[in-house]
Amino acid sequence: MRTFNLAEELLKPGETALCLFTDGRLLTIGPDGSGSSGNWKLDPNCIVQRVIIFRWSMRDGERSVELFTALLNGMSGPTDEGRYIVHLLDVHLQGTTSQTWEKFVATEKHPVAYVTRVAGNS
Repeated sequence: MRTFNLAEELLKPGETALCLFTDGRLLTIGPDGSGSSGNWKLDPNCIVQRVIIFRWSMRDGERSVELFTALLNGMSGPTDEGRYIVHLLDVHLQGTTSQTWEKFVATEKHPVAYVTRVAGNS
């Protein structure tokens, strides 16, 4: 399985992604590649070309991370707390990372991040 160091490696030049950090409790992925991930505080007006999901888990005392990409298929919300459910299409497991969330998306510890791959970066 391919290993990635930065979220932007999963994007084409000029693309922006909504990146989500989850343990998978509110993540669903159907056999047809559709799904959803819920309860996020985010900007529903931000324009993104892709969604990147950083799903972490602990197995036998070891942290494991699976990286998925998807297309955004709308949002439901906001709830009373101002949170949204992100609807997904074409969800695919892309690989893994040994990086922390903060290094992977180059941000502080927030479970939602926006990452852009600068045009011309290969």
